[in-house]
Amino acid sequence: MSLSPEEAIQDMMGTIDTIRDVYARETEALTAANTRAFLDMQEEKLQAARKYQIGIEAILNRRGDFKNVNPVMKKRLADMQAEFAAITRKNMEALDRMQRCVHRMGETISSAARETAAKNRTFSYGENGKAHVNVRQAVSMGISETA
Repeated sequence: MSLSPEEAIQDMMGTIDTIRDVYARETEALTAANTRAFLDMQEEKLQAARKYQIGIEAILNRRGDFKNVNPVMKKRLADMQAEFAAITRKNMEALDRMQRCVHRMGETISSAARETAAKNRTFSYGENGKAHVNVRQAVSMGISETA
């Protein structure tokens, strides 16, 4: 981080712009179900998140240095933080939706696989663990057709 508090805040605002852009693009990709775009930006997101974390930690560690920084600059940083928090919430909602969709798709695939296996199976297991043969057997009514 830069030595002067003003430069440090400028650096942090640039970092916030970068990570905000990544989150916005990721949310767009999730909303559009564009898996390729989502996956392609994960390394960029990770790098931006690391830089953001380092910047926040540095500012917190130098809290006293920032007391005399221009109030307009401090307000701008606070506004950017609030805007970033809102974008992060939207991103988390989109990630949650995607996770639910993937879970439902997995359940649908599992259900279809179970149904297919049940249709093609010649035996099944009962509650006691014993195999039941599902081969259809002729039912005798006790009447002979030759009689």
